[in-house]
Amino acid sequence: MWDAKLRLLDAVLAAIALTVGFIAPWPEVLAGLCFSLAGGFVGMVVAPPIERLGFFNTMSLALVIGLLAGLWHPHAAFGIDEWPLQLVMGLAGLLSRPVAKKAATGDWALPFGKSGGGGA
Repeated sequence: MWDAKLRLLDAVLAAIALTVGFIAPWPEVLAGLCFSLAGGFVGMVVAPPIERLGFFNTMSLALVIGLLAGLWHPHAAFGIDEWPLQLVMGLAGLLSRPVAKKAATGDWALPFGKSGGGGA
């Protein structure tokens, strides 16, 4: 009885991961989502207090950016597609706030250099 229930749960979770668009096994996707939440939390903690978002805003932003990075992962260039899915999603969660800030302002210049915002 328990074996049938576990197989059904496994099939449901695999179908959900496939419906979202992942081709990776669902345990890797779930671990990647946990890493993106952890990365978002670390990014929130190290941000200056005046620039912090709320907890639920930070976590939902980290999940969304982590999901997008996980979906982008198999198509990435420069060898990023060979990195583990969890690493890519965790880094995306960590960088979710700066990515969202750049997307909101439309300023995709690097923070250093002649055309960047903070360069010399």
